[in-house]
Amino acid sequence: MELTHVADWALVVLAGVTTVFTLCYFVGQPWWKERVSIIYLGKSVLLSLVLIQISASVWAGTSYPGRAVIRLVLYSGGAIMMFALLVMLLVLQHRTRRDRRAAGDHRRQWEIWRDELFSRMPIR
Repeated sequence: MELTHVADWALVVLAGVTTVFTLCYFVGQPWWKERVSIIYLGKSVLLSLVLIQISASVWAGTSYPGRAVIRLVLYSGGAIMMFALLVMLLVLQHRTRRDRRAAGDHRRQWEIWRDELFSRMPIR
């Protein structure tokens, strides 16, 4: 088997596992309760659709029916969705920082990471 075929099959497996993960997350998690979960679900759906489209192009060729329309809708819609998700993420991060400062925590983000990561490490 050629290396190209192995890579093509790896792409299909990646698309399949990513899609199954996204469906399990959609069905099994209360993603509507947290904004960060909505962002994660949106990103997961977009990644699944892009990987499926790329897999279809690899296996069916670049001239399957409707490919141009699918790519236009998927990529332009994905760009708009990612921009909206970015705005949601930035607003969420701003609110979190504001709330943390209002509670008296004036640490910078790197200090929070440091404190969170090293406070959980076992000391020997």
